[in-house]
Amino acid sequence: MKLLLENWRKYLKESHPSASATEGDDVGQVIKIIKHIEKQTGLNISHEASSSNFRIELFKNKKLVGHFRTSTILPNSFEMENMPSDCKDAWDNLGEPDLWAIRGAEWFDKELRGKGYGKLLYNSLFSYVASLNGVVGPDRCSGGSTSDDAKRVWTSLYKKYPSEGPLIDLRKQNIEVRL
Repeated sequence: MKLLLENWRKYLKESHPSASATEGDDVGQVIKIIKHIEKQTGLNISHEASSSNFRIELFKNKKLVGHFRTSTILPNSFEMENMPSDCKDAWDNLGEPDLWAIRGAEWFDKELRGKGYGKLLYNSLFSYVASLNGVVGPDRCSGGSTSDDAKRVWTSLYKKYPSEGPLIDLRKQNIEVRL
């Protein structure tokens, strides 16, 4: 994990020279959330980060019990060209920033639902996207689907974060975590 963090900070410095000072804080928030969930649940958590993808997988006794993933929607891609109009209009209104879609957010172990860990994991995804000065939307904005459970989560997220249509604007957003 230390190597991942060091490489990510190096990437941010090299590819985002005008990046804000809060980026290191956002990286720290991601790690803080992951460590907290590991401690509270006894789960093992792996995560992978790049400039276009962030994935968290949660394991219990080496069995996958949950995953959370976001990745970018590239301009001029099939996804962008076939995006629902409300997502496209919101993206245009926001000035066409880097757009990320939540590709998956799911607990396979029902015992882990309803304990607040999912909200913390969304917060870690949002911290990561915020550190890269992006906006985020539900999977339906990339041509995927958004379940009824996920729609309820998104309704609560829209109350917490600034949004434009179905997109949450995380630029210049300092994501605070209350553990």
